[in-house]
Amino acid sequence: MNKILLGSKSVDEDEIKVGKENRLINPAPKNSDNFTKEISTQAEETQLTQRKTDGAHFPRKVSLISSPANFKTLQQNQANKDGFLPVYIYSFVISLHHYAYALLPLFSLIFFAVIGSFVQYNFLIPFLASQLVRIVHAFYNSPNGLAIKFTDVVSAIISHLIIFCTFYIPAKKEPGWFEVEDDFNTHVYVSNLPLDTTEEEFITLMKKYGLLMKDPETGKFKIKMYTDKEGKFKGDALCSYIKVESVELALQLLDGDTFKNNVITCERAQFQLKGDYDPKRKPKMQNKMKKKLKKKVDRLFDWRPEKLPGERAHREKTVVIKNLFDPKEFDETPEAIFEYKEDVMEECSNKCGPVKKIQLFDKHPEGVVSVTFEDHDAADKCIELMEGRWYAKRKLSASHWDGRTKYKKEEQLLEEPE
Repeated sequence: MNKILLGSKSVDEDEIKVGKENRLINPAPKNSDNFTKEISTQAEETQLTQRKTDGAHFPRKVSLISSPANFKTLQQNQANKDGFLPVYIYSFVISLHHYAYALLPLFSLIFFAVIGSFVQYNFLIPFLASQLVRIVHAFYNSPNGLAIKFTDVVSAIISHLIIFCTFYIPAKKEPGWFEVEDDFNTHVYVSNLPLDTTEEEFITLMKKYGLLMKDPETGKFKIKMYTDKEGKFKGDALCSYIKVESVELALQLLDGDTFKNNVITCERAQFQLKGDYDPKRKPKMQNKMKKKLKKKVDRLFDWRPEKLPGERAHREKTVVIKNLFDPKEFDETPEAIFEYKEDVMEECSNKCGPVKKIQLFDKHPEGVVSVTFEDHDAADKCIELMEGRWYAKRKLSASHWDGRTKYKKEEQLLEEPE
């Protein structure tokens, strides 16, 4: 009996099964080395075919117009997977998947180059992005598939991120002089003013065109009257507005206008950078101070319509009822709170109008309940109903809330709003 060498083992020739359906390997050729290579090749092809069938790896090259054989294979695979897409769409998706990953590095390079053009060190963004995409692309299309070491991928990504953070993140800028663009310049320079102009007169003049900026520390308006060495006014001054629109208005209306028989000139302030910058002379404003200043500015520009003649205040929709209960009652029977609330809600909503909110201050010594209505008429009816009325042997008093008095005490019970 002849022996055939398979790797490190010898196999009897009779044990080799030959057939179209159940064939494991081909009969051994004369050259045992070639036979071993052929077996390895067949094993790799079988493994790759199995991976394709299981969906672990898409085929590398699939034509958009599949051949009948490929069409039949796809149809069988689809039936095995209980797919729901038509086979033509399935074939198209596989093809699109392949070409998309083939061109992904190029697309990513173009995309990140465009994005990088808007930021600093833009030449690093497409480089790093393309490198990362190449890692992912190589990981996906590797012959070994998931056999690539995960640690290699992680180390490569971390190394690129280190390079990115080192070169891309800009260093903290040192304090220094800077120029203000016209679109953000809120300062105007006024010249040829009368020499007897006072600070108050200049402020009154500049207020006509907008709100003046104040120093957050001193609270004074940010203006500067230029003087000579002897301290006499030279006829020119600087004014700072809050909004840029005020500068435009001053340039249009104030420039060339007459003030105390003098034709004055108004222009945007142009600052000259003189000497070395000393940050100690102008300390940086803290974030807390910036927020506080911003709130003040927002309040200045918060436009609210004035009340019309005869219009009533919103606080008058709230009625305060006193002497309704004794707070000591709730120490023994806390459930009585709900009884009082229900009585007030039922009485006011049925006889006065829709109630918006009820607050019962169970710790207040005067036994206070506040009732807020939808409109003023309902509140007026409540006062007429409750003022001087007797309830549980107590004489009630009712009035509109003054908008200032706080009845809140410890452990107050609030009625749920509407």
